[in-house]
Amino acid sequence: MYIPKLTDILITLILFFYILIIVTSENIPISCGSSGNSTSLDGRVWVGDSGPEPALSLQINGKPSNSRAINHLASLDFVPYKTARVSNQEFSYVFSVEPGQKFIRLHFNQDSYKGFKSSKSLFTVKAGPYTLLNNFSPALASGVKQIIKEYCINIDENRALTLIFTPAQKKRKSDNFYAFVNGIEVVSMPTGLYFTPEGDLGALVIGKKYKFYIDNNTALELVQRLNVGGNVVPASEDSSMARTWDDDSSYLSETGSFSVNSLVTVKNIDTPTYTAPMKVYQTARKMKTSGNNNITWKIQVDLGFRYLIRLHFSEFRLTKAESCQTDFVIVINNQIAEDYVNFTQPDGVAVHKDYIVMMDGDKMEGKRLLTITFKPKLDARDTQFNGTLNGLEVFKLSNPDNNLAGVGPVPEPKSSNSKPKQQQKKQNSIYSNNFTATVLTFMLVLLNVAVYNLKRVSDLNPLTKKIRRSVEHSCRQFSIDEIRSSTNDFDPQFHIGSGGYGKVYKGSIDDGSTLVAIKRSWSTSESRQGDIQFWTEIKMLSKIRHEHLVSLIGYCNDGHERSLVYQYMSRGTLADHLYKIKRSIGKSNPPLNWELRLKISIGAARGLYYLHSRHRVIHRDVKSSNILLDEN
Repeated sequence: MYIPKLTDILITLILFFYILIIVTSENIPISCGSSGNSTSLDGRVWVGDSGPEPALSLQINGKPSNSRAINHLASLDFVPYKTARVSNQEFSYVFSVEPGQKFIRLHFNQDSYKGFKSSKSLFTVKAGPYTLLNNFSPALASGVKQIIKEYCINIDENRALTLIFTPAQKKRKSDNFYAFVNGIEVVSMPTGLYFTPEGDLGALVIGKKYKFYIDNNTALELVQRLNVGGNVVPASEDSSMARTWDDDSSYLSETGSFSVNSLVTVKNIDTPTYTAPMKVYQTARKMKTSGNNNITWKIQVDLGFRYLIRLHFSEFRLTKAESCQTDFVIVINNQIAEDYVNFTQPDGVAVHKDYIVMMDGDKMEGKRLLTITFKPKLDARDTQFNGTLNGLEVFKLSNPDNNLAGVGPVPEPKSSNSKPKQQQKKQNSIYSNNFTATVLTFMLVLLNVAVYNLKRVSDLNPLTKKIRRSVEHSCRQFSIDEIRSSTNDFDPQFHIGSGGYGKVYKGSIDDGSTLVAIKRSWSTSESRQGDIQFWTEIKMLSKIRHEHLVSLIGYCNDGHERSLVYQYMSRGTLADHLYKIKRSIGKSNPPLNWELRLKISIGAARGLYYLHSRHRVIHRDVKSSNILLDEN
């Protein structure tokens, strides 16, 4: 008869205990505003929070209404982005969960909802004592429709997890701000995954001689999680924690590297298997052995916070002749983080290194670029540098006041008699390489668009009145005071362009929640021809709505003032990037790779096709300075 050894019994007990932990831990995906269970495209099952049988262990306070996205894109998953909880009053979710460290993920679809315009979404989100988002507007935070915010928070014993959504306060009668959320995830994480494990001294602080201990009183916000050298690893392929690992190519600025992948068996000796998926450790970027060897990633972060930087390594040789010995330096924000002289490890062994960096500065100044560079040692004699990185994670750490929220995308507008602050001078001066496909093409020189069937000059006044009556209520009307306030009385520092039509200024409206471009006519006299062109342009543009065309928001016709208010394109013109033009309100723009240039061309073509086929408008001045780029 076989008698099990003591080691066999211990292994069985350990496996049973591990499985028990996984089974009893929380993995709660909530599809807000829906009822019953629904399955997303990646196969995950989401639980509705309404209906006769709402999600277990959940209580909703306040009276948020169930709503559906009005213009839901076909490319966007219906679950959880088609439905939402929406309210212009404070509401909260209360989860009864086991104590421990948790992932909190908030999902937003920046669409409009029935009775709620997307431009009016402005709110704060808190999780217990932590401020996660402040004056957050999904419509402005990103050019993509889908926004996911991920946090790491510890829940104490006998405490519930409470998420509070609070709309911004009204400052005017016209303000009707609201809060909403499409999806919420609460997922347990292994103790010590991102918080400092017990018995560990913490992560090395860059440029200092001490380590920083991330305790349970600290909250973390994910900035980026990258699969270096590989493709996207979706949430469905990341064990039980549903983390998404993005492709790193959009964040590279120096590419002295090549991508590699291997089917090497990953060995988790000191690193637990859940630290990162196997696919992350099987792909990498390696330094080139000649020419430019540097590899640099640039990631946009908020000032005034500490950041945890985690680097994942798993060496594997492409040939037997390749040396296992590496000789490279890791530089973070121009400071040496680690000098890997004679750094050697066996093939396939997964390890990670943690560092803390402080992004000094006033957080009101907005964002800056965090740079991470791999470079060979200057005195290295061996040309086989072999510096390799498999994965990269960046987290923001909460401040002592439990705040994780950076500055909102738009500052408060200034009064005409006050001087602009330094942060406004620097606003939008940071440009990253985080460009993707969306390109909006429309021209602030639309006066060159053909205006058909105009009557003779003698008939201009009657025609003007007719056109004016037909468009007065087709878009928003601004007073001259609103226009002056939004541009700080046409402050030269907000001047972003000029042409035959006049000057273009950057401004902000709706108490700073929306950035706009304001085209002001050179002439303030009410000439007949200028008047009819002004109203005809409004009539034409108010009908045009397309994802690749800049939208007309409204106009000002107050006294002798004629201005048109457009959607603001934060990345300037295509010419700015092609010819490295430096604007007065920002730094030089980075060059565009060929893939992005192709996507921009396709976007421009789609916008022009829409004008030609739907409105029979011929654009006679297509050039790089008339193609505008947004944040994405």
